[in-house]
Amino acid sequence: MPDFKKRYDFIISLGRFCHTADLLAKNGLKIIDGPWDWSGTAHRETVYGRIECLYKGFENYFNKEDFVPFDSYKQDLYMDWCNEAIKTNGKKIGAPDTNVKGAYYNTRTRTYYTHDFNAKSSFDEQFPQINEKYARRFMRTLNFIKASDSVLLVYANNLAEQRRNMPLETSQVLRAMQKLRARYPSITLDLYMFDHSSAFDGEHYQRIVHDVGIIRYLSNHHDVFPATDQVLGHRADGLMMPISICYILSKIELTDKHKMI
Repeated sequence: MPDFKKRYDFIISLGRFCHTADLLAKNGLKIIDGPWDWSGTAHRETVYGRIECLYKGFENYFNKEDFVPFDSYKQDLYMDWCNEAIKTNGKKIGAPDTNVKGAYYNTRTRTYYTHDFNAKSSFDEQFPQINEKYARRFMRTLNFIKASDSVLLVYANNLAEQRRNMPLETSQVLRAMQKLRARYPSITLDLYMFDHSSAFDGEHYQRIVHDVGIIRYLSNHHDVFPATDQVLGHRADGLMMPISICYILSKIELTDKHKMI
């Protein structure tokens, strides 16, 4: 009997970190650079907000006035993953740049960018070019959705970070997906959510179907490829990935619809 694979025209990484996009790319499931390939967030509303963002067409997603230096947010974002109250640091974009690593945080979307900016030039000097880059990614993503018959959204929580758990509200996910599907009624829009977490103690993984095409996979921190594994698709950004997630991704493939684009 042939091995059955689920096929999609287009696959989008919703994050929550850049590992997700890298894992998709190394498993042959990425067509273009997406909006969330090089950013991260520590907030549980990430998946709802990013589905909503696709629904709204990235409206107000990359406004200059929403960015502040990242340094003041490190403690909240790295040490307290479930802290929903972001403390206002009072800094303005025009203030002296004390962010030596050149990273910035978007207070509206609660997203941090540690790869795009640098510490050699000021924020004002860099922003126009980076803004243009993201505008292209936003438009390209929307165009690929419109030109597709089937689209898969992939969200991964705690892929390799093995930090605190971030529970997802199923009802919020379903509402967000209902709105997005209504926006694109002729397109099959599915969502896979990978929750790699110490809270799950199953032997391998658990598949939870919330709705048709909206699936959550639970796996635990013991389910990771060993550091000696040499398969390219088993690691992302230098970190070993969960065995169950790589297995599930191996059952997905892209169609040839956008192959020549």
